[in-house]
Amino acid sequence: MKRKLIFALAFLFVVIFLVLFSFNSKHKSIVGSKEILNEIDGLLLPVYHQNVAESSFSKLQKLTEGDAYASGEVSEIIALANEKEYSHIGHGLGFLHEYVQTGKISICPGHLLSHYYIFLKHGENNLAIENLESAKENFDIWKSGVKKDSDYGINLNLIDSSLKRIEAGNSTASEDEIDAFAEILCA
Repeated sequence: MKRKLIFALAFLFVVIFLVLFSFNSKHKSIVGSKEILNEIDGLLLPVYHQNVAESSFSKLQKLTEGDAYASGEVSEIIALANEKEYSHIGHGLGFLHEYVQTGKISICPGHLLSHYYIFLKHGENNLAIENLESAKENFDIWKSGVKKDSDYGINLNLIDSSLKRIEAGNSTASEDEIDAFAEILCA
């Protein structure tokens, strides 16, 4: 009887171990992945030389597919590549690199607003709305977390006034405004 009980418990332990091992290997975190960091680094020079296309990101897309945040960033980067928005691709790769390196998601309502306007300009309305909603959600967190540098008040007003304009139905911004949003510090 004791042997059967010991055998059953051992068998149960092995099954639980295999299930947990299988689950963890399928849902492994990408944080700290040298392979992904190297892939991002390898894309920076082609982006700088404006020599990338959707296919340039296929390996990165595959490497990040198990992580919702990272795969979302890569999808946006691909959309930006299709529209030849190279500086915004660089920003996206930078945020993705930081996330993979540290696990930290940057709080950047300015960056999100710049992407809102870029995607809207290119008719990518779903991506535009996703970025706008994220900017709204991140704005209060950003206000409390960003260091109060000399540009804080200007940037606060720029983001706040843009969100109010959008809410009132005005979804236009100049290229200078879009560039200014992209340069606002993150929290």
